[in-house]
Amino acid sequence: AAWIATATGVPLVVDMRDPWLESSSAYWPTRSHRQMMETMAYTVMKVASAATVVSEPIAEEALRLGARRAHVIPNGFDSHDMVPWDPEPESPLTLAFMGTFYALTDPGPFLEALARVAHEHPEAADARLHVIGPNDALAREAVERLGLGDRVKFFGYLPHEEALRIVAQADAGVVLVGDVPGSRAVYTGKLFEYLGMGLPVLAMVPEDGVAADLVLRARAGWVVPSGDRSAAVSTIATMARAKKAGDMGVDADEAVVAEFERRNQAGKFADVLQVVMC
Repeated sequence: AAWIATATGVPLVVDMRDPWLESSSAYWPTRSHRQMMETMAYTVMKVASAATVVSEPIAEEALRLGARRAHVIPNGFDSHDMVPWDPEPESPLTLAFMGTFYALTDPGPFLEALARVAHEHPEAADARLHVIGPNDALAREAVERLGLGDRVKFFGYLPHEEALRIVAQADAGVVLVGDVPGSRAVYTGKLFEYLGMGLPVLAMVPEDGVAADLVLRARAGWVVPSGDRSAAVSTIATMARAKKAGDMGVDADEAVVAEFERRNQAGKFADVLQVVMC
């Protein structure tokens, strides 16, 4: 694409869904491999008319790589696809995680907190977790090791609409982002769908990252520092008490949530194209 842009003069807009150099999933066998990647990134940005990115930290990286402009257009949700939040009032506190477990979203600390809360807070002893996504052997092993077999249910991979229907019946959606290089730039796509559904959010994420900032700015739920099991235990117990009282106490800022509706984002991207074509 960079070669075509150079040869034809056609404007090139580079879209960065993740950091290129500070990605939590990037691996370079040697220093030479990393230098080669950096050279390629600088080359692409040199000829790009603009970059679109999903978060401010990635915008900063794009500018360091030589981007002329970096426009922040995060992931979002399509309101036509969303299933309204409709929790079961008589059920125990039910949390839902939708997505894939991997290094960035390691469920270990959260599962350990879920196991601990039953011993430390009797009012949350029946709190449960529904996992919707590809089967993960390590997560299942952790569930069995921690004695959570009767409180964690794996639904496996489901069609999007069916997955959303299950999540909509939970009391809150779980977002997990580990404290690893590049993770402060990561929202994870599920966060926006939780917001679009009106589902409260329990985010176990870096406190100084974009996901934490969004949850707090939208008044959408609770933020727990990555890996902080004690804070997670306390928060789950608070949520269990709120559930039994009949009020989760979350009143999200609709204006903030609306920023991430796909129609609004499409308009922002159209504005970027208008600028680079002029």
